[in-house]
Amino acid sequence: MNKSKLLLAGIAALSILLNAIFAGVAVRVWLRSSDGSTPTAVLSTLPDELRDELRSAVSQADSRIAAAQVALQQSRSNLQSLLSADQPDLQALQSAMSDVRDKTVRLQTELHAVIFKYYATTWQQ
Repeated sequence: MNKSKLLLAGIAALSILLNAIFAGVAVRVWLRSSDGSTPTAVLSTLPDELRDELRSAVSQADSRIAAAQVALQQSRSNLQSLLSADQPDLQALQSAMSDVRDKTVRLQTELHAVIFKYYATTWQQ
């Protein structure tokens, strides 16, 4: 493997790793917050009707989140196949990396929307 191909593969892997770490840490902090505002703690304090509405909203968002995850995985697979080519097409690699970034942002946006909607709904009580 030549140096440029190895460098591009390293940069792509580092970018994906940093995105995954950031998302994982953010979700973990949110889920394990010690101030009693974890989803389970907040959900258990809500009236049954609101709790059912929130579960419904989250389940509706699950399909968007799952679709965003699938799209990101496909983009990552495409990038990986381009990185493993004998003669990398730099323009295609640049486009694929941009696509991975866009799909990562889409997934994060879907996750953030669910989190914000959840908290906005609970704070209205």
